[in-house]
Amino acid sequence: MISLTGIIDVIVGIIQAIRAKRKRIKINWENLNEDFDFTIIIPVYNIIDKLDTVRKALKEIEMFKDRIVIVDDGSDDNTVEIIKEWGFRIIRNETNRKKIGAILSVLSQIKTQWIVLMDSDSYPQSSQLLPKLISFLRQRQIDACAVKVLPIPRDKWFIEFQKMEYSLAMFLKNFLQRRVVCISGAFGVFRKDVLEKITKEQSLKWEGEDLERTLRILEKGGRIIYIPDFVVLTKCPETLIDLVKQRIIWAHGLIRCSLKFWKLAFSREALGVYLLYNLVMNVICHPFKLLSLPLLFIFPQSFLFLYIIYLLLVIFISKRVKEKVKTRTLLMFPFYSLFLVIVPTTLGYCRAILHYLKESSLRFFLFGNNNLALFLISQRSCFVFQIKPASKSASDSI
Repeated sequence: MISLTGIIDVIVGIIQAIRAKRKRIKINWENLNEDFDFTIIIPVYNIIDKLDTVRKALKEIEMFKDRIVIVDDGSDDNTVEIIKEWGFRIIRNETNRKKIGAILSVLSQIKTQWIVLMDSDSYPQSSQLLPKLISFLRQRQIDACAVKVLPIPRDKWFIEFQKMEYSLAMFLKNFLQRRVVCISGAFGVFRKDVLEKITKEQSLKWEGEDLERTLRILEKGGRIIYIPDFVVLTKCPETLIDLVKQRIIWAHGLIRCSLKFWKLAFSREALGVYLLYNLVMNVICHPFKLLSLPLLFIFPQSFLFLYIIYLLLVIFISKRVKEKVKTRTLLMFPFYSLFLVIVPTTLGYCRAILHYLKESSLRFFLFGNNNLALFLISQRSCFVFQIKPASKSASDSI
């Protein structure tokens, strides 16, 4: 089952991509005017370990220096001094407020109509196109925009796997314009009023903060599009340990947001279809995937068959995205995908469940046994005890 579901994911993605080919948004950059009504917000925290990458990222967007606001989220190293030496404006928070708190701390001070959220180790491949991207979004009356995110090119086999993975993810999941489920935390463009309202509603938990932000916008009927022609490069984990740590956080965020926004999965729109599929295949069926793992060794012929099918599908998609991939990367990619499902995804789901149980136990302790009903009501993200909310007013929408 663990390999079969992977194949199903790829096949569904191919069908979606073929259907979406006619809907792909292509921008004629030459015919667009430049719109400089934007501010770039970059949260930073202890940048010493990635100093070279941060310096390169800031250098790539240095042309917008007067529009960049860097927020130091209570670093305990000399991050502030380094940023000032490079000549960039930086605002320091005395305490660590997590990424959401850092963003919220400066939003009220910004007067521009558009906000670009960017990680300190990410940068646009063609920064000069950013003003034209803002102009395009304004013309289309878009609330938020996702772009194509790829790893910074490095001649390392570990990065090659992630580059392949990112390319497939962009092709399979974000190609349909009406089905943009997550604006990457590495880079995203938002209308300032929309972002400010959403950020005030967000929890300060940083696991899956970009997914939560996107789903909140979609929940309120916001318009989000995906622009594949605008490419952003981001730093990816270069060791196995760092990769596992990153994917544990991603899996934790997926569980957290799946519980928080489970109602969206039952809407009849395209978003609901995708979320329901993701909830069932990637979350609910995950234990069954693990239980089916021994079957791959008991029936090696089946494993070989599934491996060949998966490999052919990956090769087909790699040709469609026009990415040059080394043969060894293609041959080993199914095993890489299998490892991600078995190890970091499982650990991330366990981490999320333990965290949720810990919070539930704390609430139960605070409320006491006599207030059990109140405790159950507080678990609004739980499937069983969901309380019907009051009807929303028109002011609740974006």
